[in-house]
Amino acid sequence: MAMNNPFARPGTTREWLRSSLCWTGASLGAWWLGYLLIDNMLRQVAGGLLAFLMPVGFCVAHVLIWRRAVAGGRAIIRHDEQHHDFSWTRLAANLWLVALTLFQVAGLLSPLLLIGWVLLRAGSVEPSTSGEPFFG
Repeated sequence: MAMNNPFARPGTTREWLRSSLCWTGASLGAWWLGYLLIDNMLRQVAGGLLAFLMPVGFCVAHVLIWRRAVAGGRAIIRHDEQHHDFSWTRLAANLWLVALTLFQVAGLLSPLLLIGWVLLRAGSVEPSTSGEPFFG
């Protein structure tokens, strides 16, 4: 029986691939549309909220992607590997799982890397040697 709802719990590799693509697209698409809505239409009202809502929304999108698209994917693919011959769908699912996992790790590490980069740049700025305060 075919899975009609791509957001339902998948049972096969083909269903998992479709489901994970849908969850990823929906999560990031909702985040992006929220950003556009707040940035373009509600900037005057929620200007200060934008700096808070966008990172929170991005974190929510990543949690949804991890729980609904990544988690369980390896087990479904491994089960398919053990019980069936090679398939292009399984190869695509493996590649998608690797790309999605790397995207998730990059999303988790990027704030830490940004903070580290800012701290390194702040520590490497040489103090002004002239007597003028702004024209080093």
